Amino acid sequence: MAIRYYPLRKITIGSSQDIIFAGSEFSTTNPTTINGLYSSTGLFDVPASASTSLTLTNLTLRGFTVDDNGAVIESLGGASISLVRVFAHSNRVGSSYSGGVVYVLGGTTSIIDSTFSGNSAGNGGALHVYSTSSYSTTLNVRNSIFFDNTA
Repeated sequence: MAIRYYPLRKITIGSSQDIIFAGSEFSTTNPTTINGLYSSTGLFDVPASASTSLTLTNLTLRGFTVDDNGAVIESLGGASISLVRVFAHSNRVGSSYSGGVVYVLGGTTSIIDSTFSGNSAGNGGALHVYSTSSYSTTLNVRNSIFFDNTA
């Protein structure tokens, strides 16, 4: 059986929406994988809205190479982002960009039972989370591993 790859397009989540992507039960022998091999853009664009949420569960995210912030997720201003049992590896943004996997300004980001490895960026090899006077940010990390990420 041949594996087919199709170019990915950025998914823009509308204001006041809840989006859940759930793969099959996570296993190292048969994970559900989103491969950014032929992608030139990040996967998710999450708008400035406190009533918007994105949850990724039981997924492997790999191979995104982007000249922008957040190779997989860019969230600007107030959304709720949850990554549960996610394995993110070999994702990259250009050296003048931030967040090899996730770039967040404002809102709440939760990373649970996840692993980030081999990702790179100019700032925040795997994750770049920050606040401003207009947007406060909360980061919750539980039972997760970050290794071999470079910035």
